[in-house]
Amino acid sequence: MQNIDFKNRRRLLLKNLLEREYSEEDGVILLFANFENEYSDFLQESSFFYLTGIEEPAIAFASYFEKGSIIKEVVYVPYYNKQKQLWCDEDYFAPNNWDLLLSKLLVDEIKYIGKQCKSFTYTPFFTTDKY
Repeated sequence: MQNIDFKNRRRLLLKNLLEREYSEEDGVILLFANFENEYSDFLQESSFFYLTGIEEPAIAFASYFEKGSIIKEVVYVPYYNKQKQLWCDEDYFAPNNWDLLLSKLLVDEIKYIGKQCKSFTYTPFFTTDKY
């Protein structure tokens, strides 16, 4: 599967929303990845993967559109501390990988979500000051 396929799926989603359900021509499509848990192996949320191709946990994806066209797509990633590198072979969304990821994921921007995490993982249960 090529990354252009994921981008085309997002375009098709917007087209279908505008034709069938959504009457506004300006807005944002917001998608959320699954979170890790300590009881089972990580499995990405299927719609998130289908539309983005991203297999990493705790990520948000925003597709901003105006006048019925996508104008900007942003991947929001957790701001992990160095502990994640101790547990993982590679921190996929480490800042030194961002230029490569921008071209690979066919998005306009990658941004951190909130402040640096004190752990190597996020959960869906948190206070806003932790995310």
